[in-house]
Amino acid sequence: MSRIQLSFSILTFIVSVLCFAPDYAATAQNVTIPDAQLRRALEYALDKDAEEAITQAEMATLTTLGGAAAGIRNLTGLEFATNLTWLSLSGNAISDISVLQGLVNLTTLYLDNTQLSDISPLQGLVNLKTLFLDNNQISNISPLQGLVNLKTLFLDNNNISDISALQGLVNLTRLRLDNNQISDFSPIAGLKDNLDEYRNSNQTIPAPISDVNQGCP
Repeated sequence: MSRIQLSFSILTFIVSVLCFAPDYAATAQNVTIPDAQLRRALEYALDKDAEEAITQAEMATLTTLGGAAAGIRNLTGLEFATNLTWLSLSGNAISDISVLQGLVNLTTLYLDNTQLSDISPLQGLVNLKTLFLDNNQISNISPLQGLVNLKTLFLDNNNISDISALQGLVNLTRLRLDNNQISDFSPIAGLKDNLDEYRNSNQTIPAPISDVNQGCP
């Protein structure tokens, strides 16, 4: 191959790379959203046509998103909505909320009536002020202990027995604990003077094993 032919081949390669690079970059920035109902909610929030590409940059423009009772099951893609401050996912069958762990700007989060049991991804969301977790299957609330900015916390209708994680949440003004399995309320004794709303009725305390055995033949 002559020097002229080699130079021409190199030039052709460089031009082809430059031509296709923008398209590749644009494709790489598109967000994959496998859940059709979540995608529909995002399309509405972003004023996008159905099936139109949604980019990471567009996701980052969102500050609020409503998706209550929308049939959402998979939150994949929502991790790019890093500037969300208000998010409602009430009434959806969601078991995995791991994608929420990076949404540190959230101040209001509705996850009630979602069949949720694992709330560990919430432990770093320190800017939360309002958190609805009622009507779920939660038993371990230790991930909440560092959320010191919380003012409203609804935990009613779960499977909670230990509330020691709440004792440092000194900014709480609304707290609901109804219909759980709590017998010891001493961890929140120091919070009650600040509470404008406080509910803790109808605790279902499992009978001790010895008591259960006494009823057996």
